[in-house]
Amino acid sequence: MRQSRNTSPSHDSPGKEVPIMSGSKFVCAFLSLLLCFSFTPTSVFAQDTVAETSPNLSESTGAPASPDEVAGSAEADEPTEPPLPAAPEQPISPVDGALDDSGADEKSYESVEAEDEPTSVSEAQELIQPQDDLAGSGTEADPFLVGSVEDLELLRGIMNGNPGVHVKMTSDISVGEWEPFYPSSGYITEAFSGVFDGCGHSITNLSVNRTTTNVGFFGGINGATIKNLHVSGTVSSTKAYVGGIVGKVQQSSLTGCSFSGSVSTGAKGSTAYAGGLVGYAGNSASQSASFSSCSNAGSVSGGVAGGIVGYAKYTTIENSYNTGSVTGTSRAGGICGQLQNNGSIERCYSTGTISGSDTASDIVDFLYGSSTIKTCGYVTRISGAGTGTVERESCVQSDDPAYLHSVIIGGTAPGPVDPDDPDPTPGPSPDEPNPDVPPATDKTLDEIASSLSTLYPEFGKDANVVDMIHAEHPNITVALKSIEKTNGTDNCSAIDQEGNITYFYADPDGFRAQWFGSYRITIDLSLAGATVQKTVPVIVYWNAQKVKAMLAADVLSQVDLGDTTNVSTDLSLPKVASGKLWAQITWTSSDPSVISVSSENQGTADTLFAPYVGKVKCGETPKDVTLTAKVVFQRTAMGEPEIAVEQTFPVHVDSLDGARAQQIKSELMAKLDAGFAKAGLRDSVTGVRLQPDAGGIYTVENDIQLPTTADFGVDGKYYPVTLASSDGTLLTVPDVRNSARVSVLRPMGTGSLARSANMEGLVTLSVSLSDKDTGVKATKDFTIRVKPIELSDLASEFDLMEQAKQHYFDGLNAGANPSANEVTVNLSPFFEVYADDNGELVWVRDSAQEKNTGIVPVAQDGWEELELWRLFKSSNAKVVSHENLLVTRQAEPKAVTIKSVLSHKVYGKYGKLYAEDPITYAQYKDLAALYNQEVSAEILVRGTSNPLMAMARRAPVDVNFAVTDGSRVLYSGKYKQLPEGTTAWDVFKQMVPAGNYQHKGSYVSSITGPDGTVLAEKSRGPNSGWLYSVNGTTPSVGLAGYTLEDGDKLVLFFTDDGSAYGHWEWPSVDGSPSEGSQGSGTSSPAPEGSQGSGTSSTAPEGSQGSGTSSTEQPGYEPDTPDAFELVNWVKAPGVKEGDQVLITSSDGTSRIAQPLVVFEDAYVPLASGESYEIVEANLETAEAEWWHFYLVVLIIAIIGIGTTAVVRLWKKGKRS
Repeated sequence: MRQSRNTSPSHDSPGKEVPIMSGSKFVCAFLSLLLCFSFTPTSVFAQDTVAETSPNLSESTGAPASPDEVAGSAEADEPTEPPLPAAPEQPISPVDGALDDSGADEKSYESVEAEDEPTSVSEAQELIQPQDDLAGSGTEADPFLVGSVEDLELLRGIMNGNPGVHVKMTSDISVGEWEPFYPSSGYITEAFSGVFDGCGHSITNLSVNRTTTNVGFFGGINGATIKNLHVSGTVSSTKAYVGGIVGKVQQSSLTGCSFSGSVSTGAKGSTAYAGGLVGYAGNSASQSASFSSCSNAGSVSGGVAGGIVGYAKYTTIENSYNTGSVTGTSRAGGICGQLQNNGSIERCYSTGTISGSDTASDIVDFLYGSSTIKTCGYVTRISGAGTGTVERESCVQSDDPAYLHSVIIGGTAPGPVDPDDPDPTPGPSPDEPNPDVPPATDKTLDEIASSLSTLYPEFGKDANVVDMIHAEHPNITVALKSIEKTNGTDNCSAIDQEGNITYFYADPDGFRAQWFGSYRITIDLSLAGATVQKTVPVIVYWNAQKVKAMLAADVLSQVDLGDTTNVSTDLSLPKVASGKLWAQITWTSSDPSVISVSSENQGTADTLFAPYVGKVKCGETPKDVTLTAKVVFQRTAMGEPEIAVEQTFPVHVDSLDGARAQQIKSELMAKLDAGFAKAGLRDSVTGVRLQPDAGGIYTVENDIQLPTTADFGVDGKYYPVTLASSDGTLLTVPDVRNSARVSVLRPMGTGSLARSANMEGLVTLSVSLSDKDTGVKATKDFTIRVKPIELSDLASEFDLMEQAKQHYFDGLNAGANPSANEVTVNLSPFFEVYADDNGELVWVRDSAQEKNTGIVPVAQDGWEELELWRLFKSSNAKVVSHENLLVTRQAEPKAVTIKSVLSHKVYGKYGKLYAEDPITYAQYKDLAALYNQEVSAEILVRGTSNPLMAMARRAPVDVNFAVTDGSRVLYSGKYKQLPEGTTAWDVFKQMVPAGNYQHKGSYVSSITGPDGTVLAEKSRGPNSGWLYSVNGTTPSVGLAGYTLEDGDKLVLFFTDDGSAYGHWEWPSVDGSPSEGSQGSGTSSPAPEGSQGSGTSSTAPEGSQGSGTSSTEQPGYEPDTPDAFELVNWVKAPGVKEGDQVLITSSDGTSRIAQPLVVFEDAYVPLASGESYEIVEANLETAEAEWWHFYLVVLIIAIIGIGTTAVVRLWKKGKRS
């Protein structure tokens, strides 16, 4: 009898009927088929047949976008060319020597032929003469005149021999491809040192693309002035020190200069300097730099990036602003990325987008302790890191560029410059309202009336209450109907029937319950024929002019400090005068180190109004100090502007008595002598005490260790120690007090000193101890000879580096494993490696045993981003952990690469100087081999299933990835052939465009979707934020800590209530629990599947939505061109985990796929024009346990065997 047929479609042939067999054959076939399906995954994230590229979905409906819509979207999102910079607000004043209408006097020069080549720079300058076609002679009175590219090229030749010339531009110049102005010798000290006056003209279409340092229109300048110059174009280099106008600036100034376009460096790390105008500015106190009235409208990107300058030391920046975007991986600042020693920024603002660094800020990212910021305008943050001084009370926060420009720079914010205008001049922004035309309002009359609240007229600004209302709402008519006084202040103030205000004034010696006038006015508001009546309260404050006159006459006139021409004792500084407690006096000193203001006499309620004490400290020399008395009126109401007057008092402080000064100085010198007798000068590397030769000269090779304040027996707070060096290049002293170490920079051999005035390498080191109270100082001088480096002496150090690289695995292994191919137990990191007396390598694993003279592992580039690895990085942290190198064996053998970067502890710093600036430090080229040497070890970690297997295949990993906000998929795709060891963070960074997320470590706090919508933590409730899942579960580690396996489904999803996924708190910036979060009330680790903290950001202009990051991340090396597939996922109601869907395209072709399920929601991959239907629903509500499967197999086997036995008995009986 024929069995009925199973009409369900088979896996291979949809729709084909398959007959069912009988007997033992049926059992075998059924078991085989069952086993096949048992080991098939229950859900597949995306089939391999998915379309390679799918257009973006329509954002309004969630349906696939049409090809026309996609094309239109792409066209609309194309990045626009950045605007050219605004010209300075003030017109450029006429410059001496400018051309008149007749033009410049033409002069011709003949070249001078010399019998011998010039042997010095001075001789070369004498031989070089101006070229025939370049007008002018290069002097201040007769500058060279340039008006074309040809003129600039002639100028290049002149500057190579005579860098100190004066130059003026006569017209705009479009330059195109450009080689920066830089001396042919390559030395910054021979760079342009004259005056380049753009006269308000522009260098346009600048295109600089180099592979060297010091890149810009000028590569570098030294002792130069650049002014009134506008530059636009593109400047880039694979190395550092990159600026739109100048790459590197020493002892120079830029005034009235601007840049627009883009500046970028391909260099990495904290020395990749890039700036809108200048990459690197200043170098030492004698090589300072200054910027004034400068601006940047271009985009800047680098390691340390700034809108005006990337990195600056001993630099002042004032009256300047930035509107361009700045991206710095290490530091990013709107004005300056990193402001080091003794820098200052004043009257500057930035409104551009600043990103990259976690501490990116509108003015400065990192502000050094001796640097300052004051009177600056910012949008979000002034400074993000460092201990410098920020005068926050003088700074202004606003996102309105016009407002910031008016209050910080002065005048109206410049608008965009027309690139076709040959003489760009400042002008209003196109969006700026016309002051003669009232702005339109879309508010109704009732809404306007409801918005009116209490009026607070301001003295000196507001004279009429009707005018105040009309100024706020110019489209309505205001009629004053009545005025009612609401407090008993007699006739001290008034509002008349026309609305005119008489400000409050009364005798402050009297008593009143209220020191202001209070009124209620009734007004009619009319608009478009309708009228609404409104009653508005009005508060009338003091007549400030009368109050100030009274304070000056009745209070300040009574302040008398007596004779202040020769002061040597403390002063009495009154807090009140003539018993008028309603006028209190505060005091400030122009030099608190000489006269400080103390309130020591005001410690109780009875002495609250006792005089201040001016504490006088006489020093070795007399001092002039200005004391300022500020009288503040105390009768003002809360919220009323302060009313005050000031008066200054000059004070001449006598010097100490000569005998007393000499006594203090002798005591200080005795302390210095005792400290050096106790500790002496020591070699900081070997710890050996340095001894002078017969001439009293100390010869040094390494940094110098000095005695500490404890050795001198003083408290550095009251007796500070300061250091000074006569040669800051060879011997560098810190610019902080109480330092006990001096940096030594040895030159390369005696020949390298030929270019230096210090032929013998002798330096005077001065150590001073001061009495802070008196200013008396004692100084002890030491003569130091800095020993040159002879390359021949370093053969053993180069050999040590090579040996360390060759035996790197031995250093990691410490004899624990038989070989790199047989690793089964933990490896061991090291601190240092050196060679003993027999030449054998010694690997130091205890920091207490370091010699500080050998090879050491140093921080690798990029470690700061996640802080998961620093010195030792593993290619597969799941098998061998980063840093501590713990081994976790897997079932199968695994090949792992361990990487480090090695440098010489002593000589590595010279190689670093060369790497950062190969021009300035060219003499150290040969020492580059002792700095940042990459090294790696390839190891095989044996598997547990077969420890004898000595081969491992680095199995590539295919990963499916999606980002969803809970209602739609923002980004999605499939990565193929990723290297083994790839983490969830690696994939996330490849998928989401670099500017579209904020993170702290690998914790993602904010993501911007393709449509520009920002979704950040806590934006949908106190417990809302981003989590991630792998194959439907939330791991207990951050994204960077999760190593992906082949076939993994990685989903980053936004949840409104993260507490549903575990017991945790959202990480907070200050480490305290977030309001409304769950937990113990203390700071806790990141939630399961979460990653630190951060802030949201807006999508960058021109962002394209889904796609890979613009820069490849470490570990992402696709083997095939289609390593990434873009997939668009559409939410599919009714579809659930385990369903199979048939996707049909418009041309009739179809494919089978399975949905992506993110908790409750399912998504299917659809391209434009495709549709789907469920062809096989998953009717199971839960997966069967494995023992269920084996029980079913056993029962079927028993039935099969029984059936076979019955059949055989039946056949046997039939035959019998």
